[in-house]
Amino acid sequence: MWFVFTRIAAHRGIPATTVNAVVSPASNLPKNGHRENRSTSSSSWKGTAASESESANFNKPRKEQNVKNQSDIYTGPGFAEEAIKPLVPHEAEAKIEVMTEMQIPTILLSLEAYTDTHYIMEAAGNDEVGWLGTVQKLDGDRYLIGKVFLFNQQVSGAHCEFDQGSIGKFYTDMLKQDPANKSVLNSMLFWGHLHPGDMTEPSGQDDEQMELFAHNPFFIRGIFTRGGKCVFDFFDYTQKVKITDCPWLMHLGDDTRRKTIADEIKAKVKNGSFHSKGGGYGGRKK
Repeated sequence: MWFVFTRIAAHRGIPATTVNAVVSPASNLPKNGHRENRSTSSSSWKGTAASESESANFNKPRKEQNVKNQSDIYTGPGFAEEAIKPLVPHEAEAKIEVMTEMQIPTILLSLEAYTDTHYIMEAAGNDEVGWLGTVQKLDGDRYLIGKVFLFNQQVSGAHCEFDQGSIGKFYTDMLKQDPANKSVLNSMLFWGHLHPGDMTEPSGQDDEQMELFAHNPFFIRGIFTRGGKCVFDFFDYTQKVKITDCPWLMHLGDDTRRKTIADEIKAKVKNGSFHSKGGGYGGRKK
């Protein structure tokens, strides 16, 4: 116990030689079991040299000072003293989290696809009419709907069903016309249809229809209304993710038409001096 008190004195900044009352070690206890108080200064006690040496050693870093043994850590309240309770199921609140980073795709409509869609809706009357279209993936998770195609179908005010024979014939004719059209057919990854009312929510049939396209890496569904609404849903069958109400924009980047106009400008427009004998636009009176 003397060793412990000497440490406390040194820790508080009190020199060990000024401690006036020191409790003797257990080996110095008298036979009657009582501890002796030593009132003499520690310098007159033969254990002083040892105490000063140990006080000096106390200031050295010791890794074991703040380390608890395993019995101190694992035998406190809440551990070995309490009995193990049986596991009880709880009311779970399960969530589904996608483990891959997903970007919300942007749907682009070419001017041709936008115009043809408007004309289809205009001529459809009060029936639910459907069509298919080509999709090209651009940079930055953008998907361009370039062309749309009509097929034979049975329709009503709340139903439309494609004639599979009509679609098959279309594919066959396209390949006969040009084998290179295979890339066009492989890009038929858009299904659009008109809801006669003003609701863009998918019906049960709409969701069942998307299951038929699940052999593709992805597919886009568009629901249109006569009130000018349209909603695009993106089905990523590879990641098994559906993204609803994707943002969409008009796409005016017709590269073919752009090149045609650029070539026409180059052929017809010349840069040079302009001379005019009279007044008029671009001219100058002399």
